[in-house]
Formats: sequence, structure tokens, C-alpha cells
Amino acid sequence: MKALDRIILLRLKKNPRAINELAIRLKKEFSDPKLFQSSTSKLLGEWARNSAKDIAYTFGLLFRDIRDLECMKSSGHDYAYVIDNMHSALRIFEEYTNLSEAEKIEIALACFLHDVGRIAEKIFQKIDPRKLMYVFPAILLQAWSDERKNWFPKELVLRVLYDIASGFEPLTGKRTADIVHQCDREQLIGTAVIARGLGFDVGIQKRHIVIPGIDALQYRLPIPETTNDRYWLIQYEFYMRNLYPLVSPNGKKIAEKIKKENVVILALGCEGNKDVFKQVFAPELGRVRRRQLHWTKKAIPRRVFLEGVREAKRFLRKNKIRNLSSDVAYAQARALMRIEEVEIPTAFKTTLLAQLRKYTMRERQNFLSVLAYAKEKRHQSRLLGLRRMHRTKRGVAALIAQEIKNVLRRREARYKLYN
Repeated sequence: MKALDRIILLRLKKNPRAINELAIRLKKEFSDPKLFQSSTSKLLGEWARNSAKDIAYTFGLLFRDIRDLECMKSSGHDYAYVIDNMHSALRIFEEYTNLSEAEKIEIALACFLHDVGRIAEKIFQKIDPRKLMYVFPAILLQAWSDERKNWFPKELVLRVLYDIASGFEPLTGKRTADIVHQCDREQLIGTAVIARGLGFDVGIQKRHIVIPGIDALQYRLPIPETTNDRYWLIQYEFYMRNLYPLVSPNGKKIAEKIKKENVVILALGCEGNKDVFKQVFAPELGRVRRRQLHWTKKAIPRRVFLEGVREAKRFLRKNKIRNLSSDVAYAQARALMRIEEVEIPTAFKTTLLAQLRKYTMRERQNFLSVLAYAKEKRHQSRLLGLRRMHRTKRGVAALIAQEIKNVLRRREARYKLYN
């Protein structure tokens, strides 16, 4: 039996004009200022209070239905990635004291669906991918709605579509939308991105895992998804330096934490090569003047840089990697992806081994150090997350917590198996 999103794609291929027509109508509807006014919030709040049982039942079905989608098998944007977004959302719920149940439901739905439109990008290359990102979730929601009597109010669905459509904006000024974007942005750098980046950036996009020595990279970085975006860790350097604001009460602290992790990853990636280290951290080392820097190479706080470099040195002292063969490096990469439950692309082994066999022992050692650091930090993050799951929760937060708890326990079991 074909997955629902695949069936929708086949139908849309017969009438691609319908995508643009629907995109125009939806944008007009979710751009209505009334959608985020207090009167609409009050209406949705009453619905959430009066429909608790129906909402719990529907979310139970959603966890199942989302897993069954074909797009959830796309490495880097798979179900594991959705869970990581939801994990961030659950922590952010605790940071606010005044998030309503309806707002939490809206945020959860947008986290579920914000990347399902990616499955359509290669098929409809002439259509603006930003339209696909909200049109496809809209069609999915409608298809699920047709199957069930108890579903979500139109106003809620439109707010969810706005949250998804506005993901390209640094800030919207709408709390729920900005929280949804933060959940996504927390996965762009630090150790959260390494396993899924192996699948998508290395396995599918075939980016190089070694940081290159290119003088121009001390002044400017390639913009992600452009022709020059060819290097795995350089893309994460871009996001580290250009991370959009994280708006939650603890957002600044979270941003510094994941940026520091990213400094460690970059430092490990260029260990033993002073010239590449100076290239990567040129702004922080004062090697280039501010006016020489392109906007892509913004300096990060010096304290974050220094703490990250010190952590990288401590990690290297405690972790001695001895077996540097290509096969071992591939096995460790695959193990990390298995632990994090990232879908492994069909050609991943061939692609990664072809790179590893070209590299020096030092370059493979650096790659293995990055993997080992990511594996350990993700283990620590899971333990912290599991403790958070035991705190009292109600409503949709309790439903999400149960699913996340199951996933984190499964990942921890795999971590012990591979450690």
C-alpha cells in the first residue's frame, strides 16, 4: 500500500497548477491579521478545553500516521528529526508560564509537519519550494480530516500553516511561530546535527567531510544549498555564525550552548592543522579586520570560542582514537546514525568510504573525534531529557512526553549496545 504523501504526489503531478492556486488562497487566509488576535486565541482556547479526549485520540493517530509517511524515510528530515524538534518544543513549553493548551497543540502540529513538503521539491522543481512547504501539509491535514469526524478547527490549521510558511523569516513577532522556528533552528548546529548531517549532507548531497584549506573562507562562507556549499562542517560553521534568534526565555543560553558545541566540532575537525584552524576561527583570533568580513563570517562571542576550544582539548586528552582505518570510520558513522535512528541512505556506505579512502590518517582521526564527541554529548542530552520527561505534564505535553520518552529509551539502549 502506498504511503499517503506518495498518493497525494501522484495526484498533484496530474495537475501541478493546482499547487500555485492553493498556495495563493492559503497565503491570503493565513495572512489575515484576525488569525492571531485575542478573539481567535480565546476561541481556540475554549475548543482545547472542551475537546481534551478528542485531541488525545487524534494525537495518538498522528504519531502513527506521521511515521507511515514516505517523507519520514528521507534521511536528515525523517521521524528522528521530528522527534528532536518535539523534544525542543517540550523543553520550551516549560520555559513559559503562560502558554495555552491551544498554543501547545499549534506548535506541536507545526513541528510535526514543517518539513513534509520536502518530498515534493524534486518533482515540482518549477514551483517555489517555499510554497510546497505549506501547501503539502495543508493537503495532508485535509486528507486526514476527511477520514475523521473530530479534527482541528480551521483557525488552528491556518495558524499552523502560517508557522510553517514563515520559517524563512528571522522573527515574526508571533510567539507560536517563533517557537516553532526555534525548535527547528536548535537542530542546525552542535551535536544535534552530526548524525542527521551524515545522512543528508554527506550521504545524499555528497558534501566533503574534511574542512578544506581555502584562504577565502577566512573572510566569507558559502551560503547553504548554493553551488559552493560543498563541505559538511563548513555549512555548520555558517549556521553557527548566522543562527537566527532563539526567542524563548532561555533562548540566549541555549544558543551559546549549541554554538560552543559547534566550536568543539570545528576545532576537532581541524586538529593538527594550524593553518585551517586559523582560517576557520579568523574573526575570533583577530586575523582579519571587521570591515574585511563578509556578513556570512560574523564573529561569535569570544567567551564561547575560548570555552569551546578548551573543551575540544579536554576531549582529545581523554579520548585516544587508535584504529584509524576507513572501515572503522564508516562503522562508527553508521553506529551514530543507528543510535540516533537516522534513516541511512542507500548509497551512504559507498559515498562515505570513497571519501575516507582518499584522506590521510590525521583527517580520518579528526572525523572519528567529531563522531565520538557527538555520540557522547547526545548521550548526555538524552539522560537530561529523560529526567525532564518525569516532570508532571498534562494535555498534549503529556502525550508528546510519552512518545519522546519511548524514543530516548530506545536510543539509549542502542548507545549501550554500540559503546
